[in-house]
Amino acid sequence: MSNEIYNKLIKNKSLTDAELFGVDEPPTEFLSSGIITLNCGCCGKIDAGFALGKITLFSAHSMLGKTIIGMVALRDAQKRGIFCVVLDAEYQWDWSLAIKIGLDPDPKKIVVYPNNQIEEVQAKIMQITADLTKEEKKKIYFMLDSWGSLVGHEGVAKAQDPDSKKDFVLTQKKNNLANMILHTQCGFYITNGVYDNVGGFGELLKIPGGRRIILNAQTVILGMSKAKSKDGSGKDAEVSGSIVSCVMHKARYGRERKEFQFRINYDGGLDIFYGILDDAILGGYVKEDGNAYIRTHIKGDTKWKEKNIYCSKFWIPLFKETDFPQYLEKQYTFQGDFEIKSNTFYEEISNAKTKPACTPEPATK
Repeated sequence: MSNEIYNKLIKNKSLTDAELFGVDEPPTEFLSSGIITLNCGCCGKIDAGFALGKITLFSAHSMLGKTIIGMVALRDAQKRGIFCVVLDAEYQWDWSLAIKIGLDPDPKKIVVYPNNQIEEVQAKIMQITADLTKEEKKKIYFMLDSWGSLVGHEGVAKAQDPDSKKDFVLTQKKNNLANMILHTQCGFYITNGVYDNVGGFGELLKIPGGRRIILNAQTVILGMSKAKSKDGSGKDAEVSGSIVSCVMHKARYGRERKEFQFRINYDGGLDIFYGILDDAILGGYVKEDGNAYIRTHIKGDTKWKEKNIYCSKFWIPLFKETDFPQYLEKQYTFQGDFEIKSNTFYEEISNAKTKPACTPEPATK
């Protein structure tokens, strides 16, 4: 019967194969975040993070590296010949920082649209994507910085009236914008804030701005906290950067609720290697020797102080000469086949109905 239905449906020329059978190639291209742990958390790959054609949401308090990570992703997009659009809802786009990170300011490669009026931002997105084919949409990438800064026309008008009430329509508009973004089928990197849960129940941090953006996003990164990174010890220690702790709030390709860290150096930006040391030790690729570290596959390896190991010289041999990359990726993804036990269970019940009833023995005292 299924073959007859198939043959009948395939003759319907008004339906394409994709519409009829749900054929949709999984994204084969990803943009790197510039951080190994973040890449692995998003999609389980050391060199790939944000999927093209999908929505990535990074929610955290301010100064946790959300914008810098977005700039790095845009830099990778430009290297791949992808046109970049920055929707600057915070009016804080910094060209000097973007150029330092490696972005090309050529308007043929990137445009910045400063606006936080949600209706106008939505209109601009739809205007840009209206005439693009499905293949062309894979060659454009948006960065919206940030979701929390978007306001509605009603909210702006009410702000002029001291007796006006809160704009309760804004959440609905953000949910609609999230649906429109999903409709474009373009790649989006969206930054957002978080609320502290002062009630003490449930999640410690809540993602604001409507539930739809969370539901529509393929990947949701939640920044949990920030600590100081210091050089030296004791009174002579100097703050050299920030260590950011995150959890994968939602991940289609990676493991949800996976916790990880990355570091932002004040004198060098994102630290690509920070956060993978514990995995290397757990897997036996690196061992501790007092206050130093040794790579186990290198006979007579020099003892390395931790402050010196976050460099290519230490890590590249591990990635090239051992199976550490495969081991690391496994730590961020589901492993093994999904075992479906229900079918066997129901089959056994069905067969049991045709067999003589079995009288259980009475329980002994």
